[in-house]
Amino acid sequence: MCAIFGLGFMKNHRIKNDKLIRNFLRQLIVENKIRGMDATGLAYVSQSDINVIKKNVPGNVFINLREYDAAEKRHMTMSESRFDGILPPIAVIGHSRYKTKGSELNNVNNHPIVRNNVIGVHNGCLNNDDNLFNVYEKVFKRNGEVDSEIIFALIEYFAGKLKIHDAIDKATAAISGSLACAMVVRQQPHIVWLFRRQSPCDIIIYKRVGLLVWASNFRTIENAAIDYPDLGKGTRIDLIPNTGVGIDLHRNSVHKFGVSDYKQTAHLTAHNGIP
Repeated sequence: MCAIFGLGFMKNHRIKNDKLIRNFLRQLIVENKIRGMDATGLAYVSQSDINVIKKNVPGNVFINLREYDAAEKRHMTMSESRFDGILPPIAVIGHSRYKTKGSELNNVNNHPIVRNNVIGVHNGCLNNDDNLFNVYEKVFKRNGEVDSEIIFALIEYFAGKLKIHDAIDKATAAISGSLACAMVVRQQPHIVWLFRRQSPCDIIIYKRVGLLVWASNFRTIENAAIDYPDLGKGTRIDLIPNTGVGIDLHRNSVHKFGVSDYKQTAHLTAHNGIP
């Protein structure tokens, strides 16, 4: 059991208060630590770059690290009139890890997982990651030991030929196990991709201020937001099992798509020629 969570800043959002949004994110991290105490991580997504910070500590310790303070000051400043040229965030993708495979002492195993152009987080347990890495060993290599890595490795590979939502669907068809994921792609940093099978993921939009929030448990969002009445009333985006959404934060639009269950034959042609 892990937690995925995060924030997205929609076009023309009204969040200009650095202290407010920094404190809200800190509370969201602490609220989600109950689902995973082995490691915590964030990916700060801007139009120009994606920066990852992660450490093998629980969320309450993570937010008190000097590295966290430095990353917060650098990446969680909402003003566009900075002298250092660093752009304000489009999104922040977070994860609290409960270790099931791959030591948390090897930071490559901790989330967010970075696979070149795809950066993502996963909640769930997979059964056939070793087999899939063997099948695809001629086209991509494994960086760590964690099972989650295969999700984003496959998506990145398939995205070379397919649209992102089709790459997600094709990857999930080959993967056996439970999952709920959040991810971004470097070429389209303004689109947050959220998808799941049976593992939970709740999505809320605070339309008054233009803030997107997601987490593995709705209660953690509620608890984090309780001290911020200016956010207004949140509206849910339904994410039922075996579905996904691509949320375009520049267009304030939501694209829904299907997520396949495991198909045992989905990757078999790779033995005779990579699909």
